[in-house]
Amino acid sequence: MKWKNISQPNAGYFITTAIRNHFPLLTHSEVREIIYCSLTFLKDKYQCKINGYCIMPEHIHLLIQSEGDIDISKFMEDFKRFTAKQIINHFKETQDHYWLGILKSRAYSGKIFSVWQETFRSELVCSDNFLLEKLNYIHNNPLRRGLVKDILDWPHSSAPFYYAGKPGRISVSLPPLTI
Repeated sequence: MKWKNISQPNAGYFITTAIRNHFPLLTHSEVREIIYCSLTFLKDKYQCKINGYCIMPEHIHLLIQSEGDIDISKFMEDFKRFTAKQIINHFKETQDHYWLGILKSRAYSGKIFSVWQETFRSELVCSDNFLLEKLNYIHNNPLRRGLVKDILDWPHSSAPFYYAGKPGRISVSLPPLTI
């Protein structure tokens, strides 16, 4: 069954999206930079705030707070389309035939390359407890996976902002804690 993503005005969302076939494509610093730039651009375009994030080797978690009527499916469609095009162009420019081969061999029918899974999952943030649970979940994800010994050691998340007051690569806004 396909996941149903719901959009509501002035809502918070917990989003998970993954690389096609869960290949560790997001381990490349250039690919992560594409992700960071796209999220920074889209948060301004869609007038939303990023309350938390974690970029894992093969998937991304986001906590987003809309400041108006945002279509979360359109946000993610724009994100995936732009980043896929930029990632493919990066690998073409650097002549990285290994990753181009993977993206080509795993492409959806009718496509030359596929970077992202076609679907994503979003859940409405409906309570403070849910928001804090998801922040804790995404910040502990690298630790659970054995990628780091301390959540502050993972530079691709908002954990250093929350636990050490250090700005990350993406500007994070404190969430409204009375939803």
